[in-house]
Parts: sequence; C-alpha cells; structure tokens
Amino acid sequence: MRDLRDYGMKSDYPAPDFALGETVTLSSNVLGCRIELACANNLVSIGIGEAVLGSLEALLATSLDHRILPQVDHLQLRVTPSDAVGLCPVLTFADIEGEPIGTITHRMVMEYKTKEDALSFPHWMRDAVLEIFLRFAAPQDAETWGKALFEDERALERALTFSNVPTMLGNLHGDRAQLSLADWIDPTDPAYEVKRTEEWPPSPALEAFKSFGNTQRGEGLAPKEMRDAVKGKHSKTRWISPIDTQKWDKARWNGTLFMWSPPGPDMPPPMLGLAYENPSAAKDIFKSWRKRYGDDDVKDDLKITIVRGISRDNPAAYAVMVSQNPDNVPISEGNIIGFVSRINRMYPSSTENLDRFLADYARHGRYVLFPAHLPNKLAQPKPIFDLPIGKHSLTVVNAWEITTNDMTASVLDLDELPFIPADQPNAPVLKTLEWLKALRSGRI
Repeated sequence: MRDLRDYGMKSDYPAPDFALGETVTLSSNVLGCRIELACANNLVSIGIGEAVLGSLEALLATSLDHRILPQVDHLQLRVTPSDAVGLCPVLTFADIEGEPIGTITHRMVMEYKTKEDALSFPHWMRDAVLEIFLRFAAPQDAETWGKALFEDERALERALTFSNVPTMLGNLHGDRAQLSLADWIDPTDPAYEVKRTEEWPPSPALEAFKSFGNTQRGEGLAPKEMRDAVKGKHSKTRWISPIDTQKWDKARWNGTLFMWSPPGPDMPPPMLGLAYENPSAAKDIFKSWRKRYGDDDVKDDLKITIVRGISRDNPAAYAVMVSQNPDNVPISEGNIIGFVSRINRMYPSSTENLDRFLADYARHGRYVLFPAHLPNKLAQPKPIFDLPIGKHSLTVVNAWEITTNDMTASVLDLDELPFIPADQPNAPVLKTLEWLKALRSGRI
C-alpha cells in the first residue's frame, strides 16, 4: 500500500493560494507558454480571470491539429475593478520594463437588465481571448486555422459556451463571498500549536541536477510522439526563450559589433553589441532581459554563441546566435521543452575584429552585452550604453564541428555550405547537412 504522503506528489499539483493577500494569482501552461493572471481579491475579478484561462485552454485544446508556435514563453495579465469602465470589461496591453503586460478592468457590479446586456460579456470574451491568444502564439497557416476555428469546428463558440464565470459565481455565492481563508476563521476557534520541528512530508533525497544541455542526445529527428502536439499535454510542454518574437520582428536585428580596449591595467572588458534597425524595440528587448536576468547575468542563462566558418566562399563569415542556455534548464521524464533562438549572419572581409574581441575576452574572462542602433547595413552603428548586461561566458564553435541535434545546427544554410578545413574530410557537419536536407525534403 502506498504511503499517504505520496498521494498527489506525482501529479504536480500547484501550491494552494489561500487568498490572504490583495491579489489572487491564477496560472496555466497553454501551448508551452506560462499564462499568469494577477486578479484583485474579489469575486468578479477572479471570475473573469478563470473565464479567460478556461476559454484559452478550451480554444487551444481544439486547435492543436494546426501548427501553432508560441511567440513568448510567458505572458502576464492583471484583472482589477474600476469605476471608469462600462458594463463590458476593457482589455489593454502596455509595455512595462520591455514586456507586454495585459490589464483587464471591469465594474465591481455586473448587472444585466436586457438580453443585449447579457450577451455583452461573451461577445467581449470572444474578442479578448483572440487578442490574448495572438499576443503569445501564432498559427503557421492563419487562414486554415481561422477557417477551422470559426467555421468547421466552431471551436471559439464552444470555448465560450460556459465563459460567463462571474455570473455563475454570483449566482452561487450571492452578495456575500467569503474568498479568503481568513474569512472563515472565527475568533473563538481553538488554536493548535505546531509541535513538529521538521518538514512534512520530508523532502526527497536530492538527485543529480539534470538539464537539457547535459543529457545524452540521440541521432536524427526527435520521435514522432514528441513532435505530435495533438497527443501531448499542455502541462508537459514548456517553451523557454529570451526571444519575444513580435518584438524581435519589430526591432529587426541587422548587425553585430565589437568594442575592446588596448591591454593594460584598469581597462574595461570588451563589449559585444547587437545592432537593430528599430532602437525603441531594441531598448525594450534589453529592458526585458535586464528584468529577467539582471544587469549581470552571473548564471549565464542568456546564451550567446558565435559560430565561425559558416561560408565556404568567405572563411571570415560568422553567425551570432541568441538563445536560452540549455545547460540551466532542468528536465524531467515525459516533459517536452522547446527553445526559440535568433541568428545574425555577418560577412566581414577579415577576422581581425572578431579575433581582437576574443583575445580581449580571454584576458578578462568576461564581456558586456549591449544594444546598438544600425538603421541600415551601410550606416555607422550607434551604441546604446545605458542598458548593459554583464556576461561571463561565451560559446565559440566552428561550423564544421556542428553535429545533428545540436542547437547551433540552425545557423547552417543549405544554400551556403560552411567552410571545412582540408584536414577534416569527415567533418561532423557533413552528416548534419545530409540530415537537414532530408528534413527539408520531408523524407523524415
């Protein structure tokens, strides 16, 4: 017989929120994106938060046959009452510290006197759910997905069938809703002193830290069951990425630059700049990173990789890849983890600038990452020095060394073969290129 302490521990039940504070946090893993709603601690706010999460989950549950890709790995929403809004709630998005934050404001009393009033909430939910969805995900074939969503499967209608949670909660609780655990405590209730001195249940024995980066990787494409989203669970799928796809598309990364100082005492470390066409979006990207990783990324969660020799015709060419560090991502059996990265390819006439930067990095053991404005390829980049991030690790690899299932394989271009030294007739990248060709042709 199983120990009672084991029940529920394998089910990943979240820690309960006893609604003791001013807000109640509702969260769900939808399509690998972590959605969090900070709801004001009242019945209407919580009901709207539950309605939003439930509708999103129902919508995506019937849409997984269509290839849908996350745009961000997390999205925050706030639900709060306001006397300034009408009968329908209002959804707005604003960038706060470089990240999009959604705010839903609503009346404290939502009374419906007519049929039109009663229909106003599900109509608002329809538009709000679609707007929220498109903030964190995008269907690969929007036209096909939209036709299935609105016509064939009527998925959106079914997702909204039971969406008016505030009204349901109002009918259930009436005028007096005891939401907090504190509301149920009577002053005359007996108090019991906690006599146990150790944690219960006891913490399991610590196991060796397992991460995506230090696990044994297989050859070729992942098994079909791992790539079939329809058969997977939202709770077992997680996207982890420093890339906000919409923001990066707006920023338009179009260059990489290096800065360094002559060798000597008290000299600053070298600097690596990511140059963007849109400086406002570039600043938002770095504000978001500084909020996420701090102004000194001591854990090296943000991974910067330089791949040299990406072009056979230009041996000085290199690529810079920005991604999450897989070595710092814990994994467990049955979970599927996805990563999003961005790549910039550079074609200098020589390796001098890169060589000097790497030599200065080797001397200091660190470097500084910063954004820059580069309106076009022929312009002079203008550094933006007020958003630096300290970095202590840089990965440098040669394109000919890339193996299959290596994250850096994404920098390879089948229309531009990499540089392979004459003394490497069986370079690992040859097998990787054949694998990529098979993948492009649909043979695997």
